[in-house]
Amino acid sequence: MGLVEIGVGLLPAGGGTKEMCLRAVEQAAQVDIDVTPFIFKYFQQIGMAKVAMGAAELYDMGYMRQADSITMNPERLIADAKAKVLGMAPTFRPKRAAENIPAPGRSIAASIKSQLWNMQAGGFVTEYEMEVGGLIADVICGGDVPAGTPISEDYLLQLEREAFLKLCGNKKTAQRIQHMLKTGKPLRN
Repeated sequence: MGLVEIGVGLLPAGGGTKEMCLRAVEQAAQVDIDVTPFIFKYFQQIGMAKVAMGAAELYDMGYMRQADSITMNPERLIADAKAKVLGMAPTFRPKRAAENIPAPGRSIAASIKSQLWNMQAGGFVTEYEMEVGGLIADVICGGDVPAGTPISEDYLLQLEREAFLKLCGNKKTAQRIQHMLKTGKPLRN
């Protein structure tokens, strides 16, 4: 499992990038430190399309929470999932979208973008990968706002949608998707 959309010129949508921002802010608040190392960690995982080599690794990657469980036996997947849902059902209440989230902010996004520029200048990423990475940085940092600006989960999701649609309309993304469909391998354009 991983957030591998960058391989086809997209960012993790459907809440993927938004969720990494929320988890970074939450983790920083839990230990009362700056959010930057958490944002960098999640950005790197997305930007490098890092995948877990095993289910247990997903906890360290921040893709699973401590309350999430792993079923190793494929014959038990449905039964275990059903038991978990039935156990949660009596007290389940849908979670409200988070509000008043302190945005990581444009300064962290600028730091990520400067690193991307250096990587592009060194030949480690293409110009288009730098562009996609810049959009991911903008979303995961909460947009073009100062650090600490209160934002909402819905706002982050809207940023993610806009960036996703912008990339969907890009010719280089279409080339990457076509290449992946034909060859099963990513295109570095």
